[in-house]
Amino acid sequence: MAFHGNSGIVGDVDSQFMLAKGTAVPEEFIPAERTVLYLNEELTDKDKVTLKNDGTVSIEKNVKHVVLDGVDFDWAWHYSSQGFKILKATNISTPNYHTDIYKFSCTKFDGSKLISNRIENINSYSEDEVYLYVNNQTYIGVANTDSGWGESYTPTADEIKAYFNGWVMNEADGSIYESGTKRWAKRYHEIGTKQTLVFGADIENDTMVTDSVPKGKAYGDITKTYELWYDLESPDIYEKYLGTLSLSKGINYVTVLGEGDFTANVEYIDSIEDVIEQISNLTNELLKLAKDTKSDKAVNFQYDENGNLEVIEIE
Repeated sequence: MAFHGNSGIVGDVDSQFMLAKGTAVPEEFIPAERTVLYLNEELTDKDKVTLKNDGTVSIEKNVKHVVLDGVDFDWAWHYSSQGFKILKATNISTPNYHTDIYKFSCTKFDGSKLISNRIENINSYSEDEVYLYVNNQTYIGVANTDSGWGESYTPTADEIKAYFNGWVMNEADGSIYESGTKRWAKRYHEIGTKQTLVFGADIENDTMVTDSVPKGKAYGDITKTYELWYDLESPDIYEKYLGTLSLSKGINYVTVLGEGDFTANVEYIDSIEDVIEQISNLTNELLKLAKDTKSDKAVNFQYDENGNLEVIEIE
């Protein structure tokens, strides 16, 4: 690899520099080409993306991301201690990392990071800690002031699921729950009016549900809850193909989903000559239409409902 540019210049330099393979001096300057690759993939700094010459993208995922909600996972109470409770999920397929705290991390609903713990004795846990144990068991310490469960109260499996779905339990007067009628409220999510309960939890005002345990997520798919990341024991490698679309002969109906969805009829054409002819015909039609249009304003061209080109003035 050699670096080429103007030499023997003193002072400010306004020149063209480039890297070229080998030692031969290039005959002309070739500017760099910017390439932007958009992937609908969640990646971490441990993952790898390789763009191949054939236009495919190879993705090597080394980290698994799991949203710890109350819909996809089974939760249970493990034990209680002063000010917090230990909860566990038993159906999250995680490696046994109970001795390596650097291979997993977890955040709670407010984005704060939990402490990754390697202690063998689960009962020595504390609040805001996470632990990956054998047999796909994930343990999390939850403060009573986050959940709304009092010191002597043991939550049911459904109530734990509700907590991970964004709900807070409390009593009728807004105090932490010990006994009597249960109330549930949406944990404040920067939506609506915030209300702070007696024990310090922030909820969305006027969202109380009495008696029955909420089954769904408090704010649907945007509900903020706990999230877990852990290293995969072996990478997940797969490929994506960019810039290609297989069509059948004739008219194909294609929909592109994303920001500003686009739908169009795409015609399969046998040869490049047919493509050039169609482009040439369209260009000539546009030029003729533009020439015949007497307007001082900017215009757009579009097809009407009959498939004919028309001119639309831009106000």
